[in-house]
Amino acid sequence: MEFIQSAVLGQDLIIYGEGEHVREFVHPIDLVAVFNSALSDMDDFERTETFVVGNSPIEIKDLAQLVINKVGKGNVKYIEQAVDRAFNQYGDYSKATRSLGWRPRIGIEEIVERVLKSDFVTSRLA
Repeated sequence: MEFIQSAVLGQDLIIYGEGEHVREFVHPIDLVAVFNSALSDMDDFERTETFVVGNSPIEIKDLAQLVINKVGKGNVKYIEQAVDRAFNQYGDYSKATRSLGWRPRIGIEEIVERVLKSDFVTSRLA
C-alpha cells in the first residue's frame, strides 16, 4: 500500500482532491475464502456465476489518517484533483453474501496492521 510505504519512509501521503473519494481493500485470505466457497457450491461446470467481492469502503482521507495513526508518523499532502484519479471504486458483494454466505472477515484496520508487520515494509526500509 502506497500510503503505508510513504508514512514509514517519512514521505507525504498524497491525496488527490479533498480525499472524499472511496476505495475498498480485500485481504487475500478473504479472496481465497470466497473462491473456496464458490467451488464447493458448484454442482457441475455448466452453471456459471459471477460474483463481486469487496469490503467496507473507506474515504481516502480517512485511510490516510488510519495509516498515520498506525505508523505513528506521516503527513497528508492534498493535490488538486486529477480527473482520472479521484473517483469512487468499490463493489457490492451482497450477491456473494446471499448465495455463498460470504462476508469479508479482515477489515481495513487489520489489513494495515498486517502490512506493517510484513516484509513489504521491512524490504522498503532496507
